[in-house]
Amino acid sequence: MAKREKYRSADDHPYWETVKRLPTFQAKVEYTLENWWIHMTGVAILIFIIVSVIVANYINNVPTYLSGAYINLYCSDTAPETASDYLGRTFLQAELGIPEDERIIMRCATDMVLDLDGSAAVSELTFNTITRLDGMIPSNEFDYFVMTTDLVKWLYDRYGETFLDLRKFLTEEELERYSDRLCYTKDGIPVGIDITDSTLLTDMYLSADKSVCFIWFNFVKKTENMRPFFDFVMNSIP
Repeated sequence: MAKREKYRSADDHPYWETVKRLPTFQAKVEYTLENWWIHMTGVAILIFIIVSVIVANYINNVPTYLSGAYINLYCSDTAPETASDYLGRTFLQAELGIPEDERIIMRCATDMVLDLDGSAAVSELTFNTITRLDGMIPSNEFDYFVMTTDLVKWLYDRYGETFLDLRKFLTEEELERYSDRLCYTKDGIPVGIDITDSTLLTDMYLSADKSVCFIWFNFVKKTENMRPFFDFVMNSIP
């Protein structure tokens, strides 16, 4: 039996002309894989790149209402939804009435740990968190912080006037009302409010081993969004 000749290469004839002359489907597949696999791979890679760019652009351009950093707060493994999803559902949609199809979200970074005692068990997490903060704080990527109160002075020393002086945000009546909850920098500037007993933290399945405070970033861009969210947070305090 004569040895079967190899199919003509892609250089001999146009693809469709050659394929139409092949007798069986198997022959068509063999010819395609043998002579056009480089072209197919290139097209597949190009499609993958295009789809990846489209998806990344879609995700990265989701409008953000506010972005928060949750430092030294631990999320329970039993949490039914992320902190971002919870705030989207209860604050954006239920409280403000923003339709879900508008795609506005609350961004929440909840996997941030700062161990000031230098425990070896969490030193890598601390290093990663500091690296992220070093890049994100100067870039103004946060609008507010929820953190344990022991971090206030440390972060203020490292990043300078990162936190908003609450005397520029709260009314005189609010300063008096929350006077027992205020957290100060070493210079005596009120920058945080203790929300340890907030039901919001419980509902978000967040916990901490120290007191927790709420702090505004000093350079919030969407200042019109500050008051609605602040009132939402403070209304969660019994």
